[in-house]
Amino acid sequence: VAPGSSHGYDEARQQLVVVAAAPYGAGEQAFISYGGASNGSLLLGGGFALRRNRFDAVEVTLTAKCDARRWLLLMMLAPEAPPPSQEEPPNFEYLQAPDQEQLRDGPKPFVTRHLLTAANPLPPALLAYVRAERLSDVELEAYEKKAKAAGTPLWEALRSPAPLDAALDLAALVALRRVLADKLDAYPTTAEQDEAFLDKAEPDAGAAHETAPLPAEAAAARRRWLATALRA
Repeated sequence: VAPGSSHGYDEARQQLVVVAAAPYGAGEQAFISYGGASNGSLLLGGGFALRRNRFDAVEVTLTAKCDARRWLLLMMLAPEAPPPSQEEPPNFEYLQAPDQEQLRDGPKPFVTRHLLTAANPLPPALLAYVRAERLSDVELEAYEKKAKAAGTPLWEALRSPAPLDAALDLAALVALRRVLADKLDAYPTTAEQDEAFLDKAEPDAGAAHETAPLPAEAAAARRRWLATALRA
């Protein structure tokens, strides 16, 4: 069953609809797919986890100060939305984006969510937002002038793989590395201890049921992607 192909939410009926992925006969076992869900989501929603889940991801939430001057920049830094897909979860999301009316009372938090995956351990949008967050007002003005002279919007320069400025990129990468390292250090065990524990818990070939410690597998997967992101 292809990921996410067996069910979906019907807005008109306000119901979760499960569709047969094959012509099942009476009494035959039917299968569904949980879609592009991480082990953490599977554990919370379904009570199980996979030993190796290609959809596993680590969530990083970034909060930046947003005022009237920075609002357009922060809005335009968002990556282009990919075509809707149930197979791959979105790797970027606005969690809190104030409108211009709200900013009349002063700066507000601008919060974005980024998913780190095996295929994309350091999403370009995450680096772009960290670059913007590190800009002081004086630096922002200077880079705006430089971008205008080059005929390029500042948000495009910040989203570019090429560093806008070596010192700025170094500061952004150091800040991002600190965030990722803190998340990694928060785990009470090491990656080696987790993997060894899970290897010992692998079920016998003839076992009827999966007996691996599910929370440990979910934690180990998140740690793998954090370590990969730190090496990126």
